[in-house]
Amino acid sequence: MSLLAKASITLFVGTLMATYHFGLYFHVMKSNRRPSPVTWLGMTTWILGLVIETVADSQKMVAKAANPHRFVSTGLYKFCRHPNYFGEILFHIGMWLNGLPACESYMQVALSSIAPGMLTWVMIGASRRLDASQMARYGNGAAFKAYIAKTPSIFPWIA
Repeated sequence: MSLLAKASITLFVGTLMATYHFGLYFHVMKSNRRPSPVTWLGMTTWILGLVIETVADSQKMVAKAANPHRFVSTGLYKFCRHPNYFGEILFHIGMWLNGLPACESYMQVALSSIAPGMLTWVMIGASRRLDASQMARYGNGAAFKAYIAKTPSIFPWIA
């Protein structure tokens, strides 16, 4: 990867992370307020997302250590092909929800929505790329074809 490409990615991610904190910034500026139900929902969502992502990554490591040439379809991978990405999306949406009650204008809501929206888009794109590479690697097998046919990509229970 060229230095320009690396610098572009670093600048993009840095800018995204800066916008990520708008919702939290607005929340801290209103820190004398008690947490709202939306804040509690956000905290619950980001904790759930972190747990799902961690468990999925752990399950994948264990499965790949046992059989590195087989796709993972056990544990959380029974419910969707990319549960780690699903967990990460929940994490980012939860962080956004956590600070949402402090937003006082549509502009603040829009600013605080940039990073979680972009990161969700990144996760969806990454899942599509991973699906393509897995199809190239495992696509000739009947078990993989059946897995792809019955298992949603990122969002469990949404085909």
